[in-house]
Amino acid sequence: MRALPERAVAGFTDALIAERFPFLDADQQVSTARFVVGRWRVASQPVRLGTGAVATALGAVAWALAAMGGSAMAGSERAGSGRDAAWGKVVHRLSGRTLPGFSELEQFVVSLATAYAADRWPEAALAGRTLGTPTS
Repeated sequence: MRALPERAVAGFTDALIAERFPFLDADQQVSTARFVVGRWRVASQPVRLGTGAVATALGAVAWALAAMGGSAMAGSERAGSGRDAAWGKVVHRLSGRTLPGFSELEQFVVSLATAYAADRWPEAALAGRTLGTPTS
């Protein structure tokens, strides 16, 4: 079983990649998320500590939303149920905001995911750029 911060980083990463990289198919999104979490595991201790703490706090919010059935964020355009949908709602609401800690976690995930996706699937990354989807 993975430690709580790693599970939180993985949940956040999955949701953020789904939000920011819709031009990748499901297998590509999973592969990209695994890469990002793998890089998080070998990052320096201050990076792991900071991003892990923020992701854990956000994970508590996502867990609470999942427990309440998402009623606290009714009206969100994110569909689905359970913990994955709750992560999606949290990421959707906070994405692009300049909140201390969150911005660093978001930048960490997006920069690694962009580099990995552009290297592995340049056609998909190019399609994302031409569609106006932010890839960096």
